[in-house]
Amino acid sequence: MNLTALDPGTQILLASLVPAIGIALWVYIQNERTQKFCFKFGSEYDKAIAKHRDRGHAESKLQKRAERVAKFNIQLNPLASGAHQVNMTRFIVPIVLLSAPGLANAFSEVCDPAAVRGVYGFQLSGDTTISGDVKPAVSLGRIVLDGARGLSGYSSVNFGGYFLGNPVTGSYEVRTDCSISWSLQDDSGALQHFGGIVSADAKRVQFSQTDAGAAKQGLMVKSGDACGEVDLHRAYALTVSGSIFPMVAGDTAQTLSLKGLAKVDTNGNLNLIPNGSEFEEVAGTVHVDADCFAQLELSLPLPHLSAMKFRGILVDSGKELLGIETDPGTAVKIEMAARD
Repeated sequence: MNLTALDPGTQILLASLVPAIGIALWVYIQNERTQKFCFKFGSEYDKAIAKHRDRGHAESKLQKRAERVAKFNIQLNPLASGAHQVNMTRFIVPIVLLSAPGLANAFSEVCDPAAVRGVYGFQLSGDTTISGDVKPAVSLGRIVLDGARGLSGYSSVNFGGYFLGNPVTGSYEVRTDCSISWSLQDDSGALQHFGGIVSADAKRVQFSQTDAGAAKQGLMVKSGDACGEVDLHRAYALTVSGSIFPMVAGDTAQTLSLKGLAKVDTNGNLNLIPNGSEFEEVAGTVHVDADCFAQLELSLPLPHLSAMKFRGILVDSGKELLGIETDPGTAVKIEMAARD
């Protein structure tokens, strides 16, 4: 394109657009960075801003803190309760895009709320202070989003050493900035609230329970209307982690961490080869129900953990399985990801 062949007015317009678009890109990048910090640090972000009185300086301090923590292999809360959503680009970017419509898609929102519907399986874990004392808890559920802000399903929790399950109903809202919030109510009338971020393909949600003192590490993944043994893959990377605590006198509290490669045959028999474990191999079984819930059992060569029973849910077309242990005195989760 020969710019000198353009009339002076067009040349002036193009010359003015270049710095304007550059400014818009800079604003967009800065605010994307701010959104990520808000979602990652939650109320800590507000405290840092108040302390340092400069956004850039506060974000730099938080980033350095995250890098220090990462060295200790501690998983940060993916979405803190009460996380903010910042989208200041709406005030500046559209003005520029009026003269540059080709850039509109680059700055458009990436989530379609209508795409977030159907069956999802979820797993939630972490410490909770809902009962007063700090206790670990794990939850598992299957919910159906009806596409009209209503939901229903079934949720189970192992809390305080006891496994409980109830049907749930509720409502949800998905926004075009990929944020989602929902509430669940069981048959006792108790309400629980959640919030998170939806992936662009609407298949995954990173979330936390937003009620005060509730567990924070949640994952929800698209599941199917119906499942069966045929949906199981032949090999999975398997991880078991959590806490075991005393229920009767003489029991001892302990943490559990087990990783390995699990091979599953067509009859649902599971053979786990642990990574760097004291066990050479662990036998087990896995069976899938029609509603995509699954029953798992692992037999460990330990007197106090001879048979671990799990309730799970098959998600992502059988590529993953999320689950929690159902035995008393446990707050243990299991995660399986296909490797074949």
